Amino acid sequence: MKPALFLRMTVVLSLCTLRVFSADLVINGETNRVYENGKYGKLLMTNSKGITIRNCRFSAPSLTQRLQTVNSIGDCEDIVVDGCDFDGKAEKYACDGLRIRGSKITIRNTVIHDFADDGIVIGTGSDMFLIDNMIHRLYGCGTDGNPSCLDPAGCNNGHSDGIEIAGTVTNLVLRTCTIPGASACCTWKVPAIGGRNRSSCEAPPPILKQ
Repeated sequence: MKPALFLRMTVVLSLCTLRVFSADLVINGETNRVYENGKYGKLLMTNSKGITIRNCRFSAPSLTQRLQTVNSIGDCEDIVVDGCDFDGKAEKYACDGLRIRGSKITIRNTVIHDFADDGIVIGTGSDMFLIDNMIHRLYGCGTDGNPSCLDPAGCNNGHSDGIEIAGTVTNLVLRTCTIPGASACCTWKVPAIGGRNRSSCEAPPPILKQ
């Protein structure tokens, strides 16, 4: 009887360990859910509808390899992110802060900071609303950015965009978003127009964590 009891205890402990280290908020194929007042590693949402994320904090884990997108909302509809904080923790491997793609997506009252590359990257979609957000302390990693970011194992595309429009978007609303800048410049790329607007920049942030 003792060996069987020992085996049973081992299985229970293993299950507990898996739950403890599952710190990311992973939402896949869900509808009509509300998440609030939580602390997570990354946000990974796909194929979902009617999701509200309110007053949550997302902190990039300690990364050992390049992660192009730390947090993402992909192929989703009717999504609200309100009053959240996305922290890249100045990790050289934590590239883009948040990528969104889909329809009826609202990001408001949210702070995105300390990422190596871009703040928000907008993919193909419609009816997207960015309202009252703060995007700051982006590290401008690359050849025309902060020289400390030139490690090829990290992010290395040359600059940071506060908001980058990387796809075809219909009905995009930007209202009172504050983007102080990055170590190189704050850029807003609009592929459909073929141009780039540059704003003034704040003083360079400290060196990324090595």
